[in-house]
Amino acid sequence: MANTQVQLGQKLQLTIKRLGINGEGIGYYKKLIIFVPRVLPGEQVIAEVTKASPRFAEAKMTKIVKPSSDRIQPPCKFYDRCGGCQLQHLVYDKQLDFKKDLLKQALEKFKPNGYQQFELRDTLAWMFLGITATKRNFNCVTTVKPNVSKQVYTKWNPIA
Repeated sequence: MANTQVQLGQKLQLTIKRLGINGEGIGYYKKLIIFVPRVLPGEQVIAEVTKASPRFAEAKMTKIVKPSSDRIQPPCKFYDRCGGCQLQHLVYDKQLDFKKDLLKQALEKFKPNGYQQFELRDTLAWMFLGITATKRNFNCVTTVKPNVSKQVYTKWNPIA
């Protein structure tokens, strides 16, 4: 356990090492793990501490000093307010890689019977389901037409 304490409101310069299971960036400050949403591996950021404990801290990014080459502009206009799509700032093929890696980590952690023989296939892209998520047509009300005999409609509007 790290014995370094950080204070609420303290600003830290961090290099993000990897993504956590919820899509948050993980950096370290004097061996203390810091969780920062909306950042990517390889980025250097300034983050302000919002929660501090002896084992970890949480922070919000206030400035990107060095952005990742995998960073994109999130296509949804509600991205900053909604919280439903934690990885929209990550280029889509890297989102798919992240999801596959999460599954691999979970299998290695929980070790279900025969997991070493499981074949991990590439993560299916939205295009497989007939969904497109481009900047032009991306919004929070989506019509989904999967490759089955009947259509499924999903309506969701987080900000009425």
